[in-house]
Amino acid sequence: MHKIGFHSCIPVAKPLLSSQQRENRLNWCLERKEWSVRKWANVIWSDESRFTIFKTDGPGRIWRTPGTRFNIENLIPSVKHGGGGLMVWGCFSGKGLGPLVKIEGKMDRLSYIKILEKHLLPYISTKFIEKGYMFQQDNAPVHTARDVGEWITTKKIKTFPD
Repeated sequence: MHKIGFHSCIPVAKPLLSSQQRENRLNWCLERKEWSVRKWANVIWSDESRFTIFKTDGPGRIWRTPGTRFNIENLIPSVKHGGGGLMVWGCFSGKGLGPLVKIEGKMDRLSYIKILEKHLLPYISTKFIEKGYMFQQDNAPVHTARDVGEWITTKKIKTFPD
């Protein structure tokens, strides 16, 4: 296989998108291609991220020579039970960084509402006096829960257009 140009690699992970989803994404971009920097600066981007200490969520690779498998420089340290990690929620916009919030346990719709109440609302009120912002979140199930949508509507939070 090597002689004809094939080598072992880790495949690239990409979202599995249908033709309709690809078309929707392209249209979304085309509809916003003329947006000014000022308009983009008023988007509040938000998401959650998980950080681990010892393990990654995907496969790892190293380059080594034959016979050096157990040399210290070729080892990836491991600990029992994964070694721990941290889940955080954060937001930012062109007006500045928002808070970075540690998420305790598994986030559900009620804990997400508490984060928005305690951290997003103050960010909006200090950074967007004229209320010309748009709040962006992805379509994670916790973001699209009925309770969350009702809370966003009740608080009159302006969401990023679909």
